[in-house]
Amino acid sequence: MTSLMTFNRPIISLLLACAGALPISLNAADELTTRSITFAAVPRVAAPTPEIDGDLSDPCWRDARVIEGFHLTAGNRQAAPQFKTTAKILFDETHVYVAFECLEPDVAHLKAGAKQHDDPDIEFDDRVEVFFDNTHDHRHYWELAVNPAGVQFDQAAFYRFQGSRTCDFFPEKNLFWRARTKVGDDRWTAEIAIDVTSLGLARIEAGTTWGFNLARVRRPDVKHGDEFLRHEPGNGAEYSAWVPVQDYINETISNFHAPLEFADVVFGEPGFSVEQLELPSAKYTMGPVGRATEFGWNPLNVKLRTADGKPHEYAVALSVEGSSPAGNWSSRDTTAFRSDENTALRYHISEDGENKITLQLLEPSTGVTLYRTSYFESVPPFADFDLSALYDPRATLTDSIKVRVPADDATRASSELRLSFRPAGDGAEIQSAVVSDLSAAEPKPVFDLKKLRSLPGGDYVIDCALVDKRSGKLLGKFRQKLTKPAPKAPAQFGAERVPYSFGGVALDAIRVHFPFDAQFVFWRGANYMPWWEMDQVAISYQGMEAWGGGGQGCNEAMQDRESRYTTVELVENSPARAVVHWRYALADAHYFIYNNEWVDEYFTLYPDGAGVRVANLWANVAAQHEVLDTIVVKPPGTRTDQLFEGPISTLANLDGKQISVRNTSSDRDSYKAFLASGKDFIAEFHFKNRLHPYAVFSFRDDLMPGVTRGMVSVSRTLFQNAEHRGHWPLARYPIDGYNVVGNDVPTHFSFGNIHTETDPTRAPNRWLFLIGAAQSGSDAPVRQAKAWLYPANVDSFDGSTAFRGYDAAERAYRLETTAAQREVNVRFKSADGVFHPVLLVKTKATPNSVRVDGAPLSVSQFAVGRTVSGEAVIYLGVELKDGATVGFALE
Repeated sequence: MTSLMTFNRPIISLLLACAGALPISLNAADELTTRSITFAAVPRVAAPTPEIDGDLSDPCWRDARVIEGFHLTAGNRQAAPQFKTTAKILFDETHVYVAFECLEPDVAHLKAGAKQHDDPDIEFDDRVEVFFDNTHDHRHYWELAVNPAGVQFDQAAFYRFQGSRTCDFFPEKNLFWRARTKVGDDRWTAEIAIDVTSLGLARIEAGTTWGFNLARVRRPDVKHGDEFLRHEPGNGAEYSAWVPVQDYINETISNFHAPLEFADVVFGEPGFSVEQLELPSAKYTMGPVGRATEFGWNPLNVKLRTADGKPHEYAVALSVEGSSPAGNWSSRDTTAFRSDENTALRYHISEDGENKITLQLLEPSTGVTLYRTSYFESVPPFADFDLSALYDPRATLTDSIKVRVPADDATRASSELRLSFRPAGDGAEIQSAVVSDLSAAEPKPVFDLKKLRSLPGGDYVIDCALVDKRSGKLLGKFRQKLTKPAPKAPAQFGAERVPYSFGGVALDAIRVHFPFDAQFVFWRGANYMPWWEMDQVAISYQGMEAWGGGGQGCNEAMQDRESRYTTVELVENSPARAVVHWRYALADAHYFIYNNEWVDEYFTLYPDGAGVRVANLWANVAAQHEVLDTIVVKPPGTRTDQLFEGPISTLANLDGKQISVRNTSSDRDSYKAFLASGKDFIAEFHFKNRLHPYAVFSFRDDLMPGVTRGMVSVSRTLFQNAEHRGHWPLARYPIDGYNVVGNDVPTHFSFGNIHTETDPTRAPNRWLFLIGAAQSGSDAPVRQAKAWLYPANVDSFDGSTAFRGYDAAERAYRLETTAAQREVNVRFKSADGVFHPVLLVKTKATPNSVRVDGAPLSVSQFAVGRTVSGEAVIYLGVELKDGATVGFALE
């Protein structure tokens, strides 16, 4: 491929640091991502080309590029493979030729169960594989496999973000390639010819560059669906490859699917090898996001090793393809490269989103391409807002909304930022601001916070324009979405199905309101996974989750972005309580359902903000699942440190003792000792200036069957290295586990989780948790927990009513009356008292006035409703002392 790519913007001269260009500024903490490259020049085959028959005695193979020293990709990756593999590569105008020689002392037991083309069960066979990325964009690639019987398999694949744990495979796609094998006494061989015309290429030009890897699987020992559980190959199984890649896809034990790490194969001899590239690049392995490529100028360092060790001049073509034509840029210049030394280049980004950066090295006089590579990089917006003061219900008017421009020094110095705050839907401008001095990287205050805080709650946008100060030319546009909380009085308790907004996006939801500043929400933008929301900060208990079973990544409701399997129903709604039914399948990002397992969850919520989550799993396998994961959701424009104060989370027992562990791995002994000290615990999450959500759990078989103390880690914090998880809510891409690079969209992170073993003989498996939200410093969580875990004894002191027991799933005492009964009187006996009791009365009559110890309660102290099955619900918003009596009339 000798022609340069064409772009919509005029050619801009590339300023190279080695030619006296201004240096790119980096913050002290910034580091470029180093990509060490396995480089190989492949020779053109001399006639005749190899005969594809599995016999490697053709003379042309003597001149091939030889690949030895395969590396293990599974198990002990530091060890050398026991079974040697040698490969060779050649090419001609229209074909790439690959040969494998696999030493095998036990050829009698080679596995070759696949008998027909494209049989996916070749995964369980001995085989060799060719992986190649012929566009060299480190995303799109082909996988070719052949087993010792000569049966072929091929498929196309797309891996958007390596480390995101989700790769798209397209086995229905095929290309024209031939393979033949031979089995000898102590080895087997494979010979492959790939016809590139079936890839849409007319020919292979010298300088064409592909991503490439070669792999061998020896006697795999896995079964359908157990790849996740088998990280260590057994029984003589061995997975090895030319380049020791790591794909992060837990359900592929081979680790082969990592196009970002494939070798760079150049067809022909360029006269150099590319040793290393350094560039700003985000990471997607659930760790730090790295230093992302930013708006404006970005550095790109290239290290070559010339064949003769002397300096050489090469033409350098750099280009950027943005998400729209306005984001395109290209440049070409000539510079001298010194062998094994970094040469500093730079490229320009003019819009956020995904940008494709392409580097070409060319022969200066002819323009013939010698090497070509591309990377997709995610770019954050040029305006990074701090909106925390707008969300914080107790923010002072001395606080402010702030903005900074993450870009290079030269771009900030020559630009100004123009902002317009307006309602969503292109409403009239409310406020405007201009930031003319962007020379410093620190955030600048903008807008009149007092005026913005007086606005009604709803969805708003901030239109942003970056403008060149001299010419007035528009450099970039961006629109920040946000939802402003409503300045509201406490709402009455109740539920409704109405649109709900988070992060500037309004979608269908069931909302349960409370007479304090919180709501419990089942929102379409979160795949209906429920959460507590307090002024645009949320915490969810997530739902059930499993791994493996033929799926890819996590199998959970979080992956069902289209809500194909997720439904939510408002079952009950009365002044006394609301009941919501949430159903979902354990599906991965490709909508594959783990062992056809589904979950029915019921949330029974009361006016005091405490309720019960009941998770019913229709299990089909005995395997470990996650039953609870405490997840915080951040709105756009916030940092984690702005949301919490004091201990970020605590784990407490019912005696008031507590422990706060920032990371259980750093103080594992203390954490284990605390869990071993009892069986009942409260996990509380300490938001700043907001209510504190909590969850109560107990190591009781009737509440958490299959859970041991080693499966609990709910007070840990992971946000130090994974607080930018962008795959939920409002995910941009249907993949699991990637980090976002900007602060402009909602993100989430986990506080910790509880795992459990499942029993498929139970129908269903069931787990119960008390959940709620309380004021900071309140002892309500402890009192609620005691009342739920250790209910009072109840008797009818006048013989008028039968007590049918305490129902933990309903958080209620069950009573039954006679048909003619008009008065109910019961006594509660509990040394700790009874906090906010709930009565379920089997009666067709309607309770009205309520008395405690003979004194009537006010209408604000109790509420009455009826269950879907017809029972009367009486919620008492008071605390009963030991021996207290409760009476009420029935009409």
